[in-house]
Amino acid sequence: MKQSYYLWLAAAVVLAGCRKDEERISYNLSGTYTAENTLRAANPIAMYTAAGQVTNTAVITRFLARRQGLASYFSATDVPVPSNTSLRLTFRANNRATLVSTAPNYVDSIRTEVTDQQLASLRLQNLDSITTLSNASYSCKKVSELAGYIKEVYPGQRCQAMPPVTGYSQICKQRPVRMVGAHGSQLYVPYFSWLVLADGCYIAYSGEWNLFNRAVLSHLAAGDTVVVQEREIALRK
Repeated sequence: MKQSYYLWLAAAVVLAGCRKDEERISYNLSGTYTAENTLRAANPIAMYTAAGQVTNTAVITRFLARRQGLASYFSATDVPVPSNTSLRLTFRANNRATLVSTAPNYVDSIRTEVTDQQLASLRLQNLDSITTLSNASYSCKKVSELAGYIKEVYPGQRCQAMPPVTGYSQICKQRPVRMVGAHGSQLYVPYFSWLVLADGCYIAYSGEWNLFNRAVLSHLAAGDTVVVQEREIALRK
């Protein structure tokens, strides 16, 4: 299915009382925001194994070079966004928002709602649900397990088992969720790219509106590798 460049998707101590002034939400969820034309390499490419973080840049570069098709997934420098694509995020009443993404011969409009708002981020969840199928014969189970920890936010879903004759193990319904970050009053799309390797298999994804969940690191075993990068596209009102 053809997709736009942009939509390519511990315990807490609770204290009673009011927030301090400096902890209040500093961004304004109203009006229309348009994505800028630069994908910023806001954070470096990070690589992890069971032994800890790999800091040798040459090692990371060689690792990625051995896997074809990953040239655009990670970048040490800023990357221009194609001029023939665009993204608009419009906030509406009652915590509703609309995402409109365009590319040549393609327009996609998604209705969402703001389901959570924090000091430096908010969550947009689709109003409409989608259906996904899990492959019963998929052999790379460890990779799937690690991929299930790597993002900070996942959509809730309802699943039911499928008969083995269908070739699928289960069918699920979910409402996709996206994160929008904030640096003070400046909103941005957190363009999260990641790769997980385990048992000779790997999964890679680029451009998710999400953030890195370091909890995945506690699940790494010998031979497992995780590569992540959080890039950003600024949203201007």
